[in-house]
Amino acid sequence: MTCKYKNCQFSDYNPKELNHEDNIWCQFHTPESFYNYTEEYSISKFESIVDEFETALDKYLKENIKNKKKINLKGVVFPADVRLNNKIIPSDISFLDAIFMRHNSFIDTVFEQRVYFTNTIFRGLTTFSGAKFLRHCSFLSTQFNHKAYFSKVNEEVEFCETANFRAASFNALTDFTAAIFHDDVDFTGLPDSIADSGEVPPETFPTIRFQGAIFKKSSKFNNRKFLDSPIFSDCIFYIAPEFHNSELHQGIIFNRAKFIDFKSKGASSAYRTLRLAMLNMRFRKEEGMFYALEQKSLLYSGDMGMVERFTSRCYNILADYGLSISRPLLFLLLTLSLFVFIYASLASSALSFKYDIDWNIISQSFGFSMEQILAPFKIWQLDQLPQWACDQSPNLNFVNNATCSPFKLLLFKFLGTFQSLISLILLTLTLLGVRWRFRRN
Repeated sequence: MTCKYKNCQFSDYNPKELNHEDNIWCQFHTPESFYNYTEEYSISKFESIVDEFETALDKYLKENIKNKKKINLKGVVFPADVRLNNKIIPSDISFLDAIFMRHNSFIDTVFEQRVYFTNTIFRGLTTFSGAKFLRHCSFLSTQFNHKAYFSKVNEEVEFCETANFRAASFNALTDFTAAIFHDDVDFTGLPDSIADSGEVPPETFPTIRFQGAIFKKSSKFNNRKFLDSPIFSDCIFYIAPEFHNSELHQGIIFNRAKFIDFKSKGASSAYRTLRLAMLNMRFRKEEGMFYALEQKSLLYSGDMGMVERFTSRCYNILADYGLSISRPLLFLLLTLSLFVFIYASLASSALSFKYDIDWNIISQSFGFSMEQILAPFKIWQLDQLPQWACDQSPNLNFVNNATCSPFKLLLFKFLGTFQSLISLILLTLTLLGVRWRFRRN
């Protein structure tokens, strides 16, 4: 038998021959147009051809799975629903250039070796829910013309090695909810690509969901246009995701997503791309989040000078780069409490836990500390400290028995100035945080 398909791999299996457009084809490589043209056969005859195909395919798969031989389904046209559920595929399997005309499912199937769906066309609903890809899998330039599910049913879909969806085109909802990517995954589209008539170009995502997905290594979404609201809520990114040259939809969701990476080589540029995208869409909260991630990444990049690095670290600690309003207020409260203790200690007649707390001095110290916040640097107008601060204890060598020494007055002035500076910085950070969150232009 000579199949019209070039280098037909089924010649040793003696498949049934079919005549189409004056050419002989094996039943595996019979063109898609054959099944769309039924006038030549009665319905019963046509159904018989499909049944014979399914029987031959099942026999081929069982034989190769049993013998752990490579499964080569290159160029195969599947005219009926394909159900390979709950299977264990022990060897490499290739669907290169294959066409699935109807619905197909690979639910809970375990692919123990490499999987190739390169240039494959899925016409109908495609379901990989619960599937496990233990080795590399390729969906390079694959066309999903219907909904595609890589989401959790009983178990999560897992990609244990690299997953390549580069230039894959998606024509409907694509769902990767709770999927786990243990290695690199690439969804990069090809710019200026031209799809077949009626197909969505391979750089577009009509609707895609990654809610709860885990990306343990790099994830690339470059050169993509998101036509609907992509969902990345509750995702965990161990490496900063790349969205370079992508057009994001205004409904994009990053709620509760975790970004762990600050040290990888491209982290700062990846976060910068997302920050600018959020800025263009006026998403203040997300813009602030990616700005903070960008700055944290720059701390590890080695591109900052010593002063800039120190300032950046302080901004991070005190206000999380403007994301936190409560943090600078908390530091302000702690600063107030610390200086109340310092002022009270300097004014106390005795420093010991054996004595009762002098609440009068504590109260006076609190008022004095508040003055340094509400009236910064006013302390320099004082020629003499208040009476409560003039201790008569001989234990402090800078205090005399009658009035405060000049040294103590100067010490209080420097402490008050230092507190005022810290307080002004913390109040400024609080106001900047409020402005960042609620600004309109």
